[in-house]
Amino acid sequence: MTRFIYTNTENFDYENFDISQLQENQKEKLRKLSEFKKDIENEYEKYNFHLSSEKIYHYVWHEVADKILEEVKNSVTSENPDKNNQYMLLKVLEESIKMLHPLMPFITEEI
Repeated sequence: MTRFIYTNTENFDYENFDISQLQENQKEKLRKLSEFKKDIENEYEKYNFHLSSEKIYHYVWHEVADKILEEVKNSVTSENPDKNNQYMLLKVLEESIKMLHPLMPFITEEI
């Protein structure tokens, strides 16, 4: 997943992207990600590392890989990639790595 995202966003300027360009369905995915991140933070605060790891695994595998990547893969691999989808993929990857960091610090540092 990480390799696919990095390979298909190489020339994308993530830092200067105007998020107001995102479509409503993309904003909704990012809102769900934000809610999920809050849920994971609550699990960490309660020291429920086993639950947080299971939830992150489920989210990354079933939401990101199964749904989000499948929806956007054609638009980001084309000659004129969709910038909105590139941003969304990088944002999802960034937040996923942040959520995984307390569980796997050395691996997430490398990514």
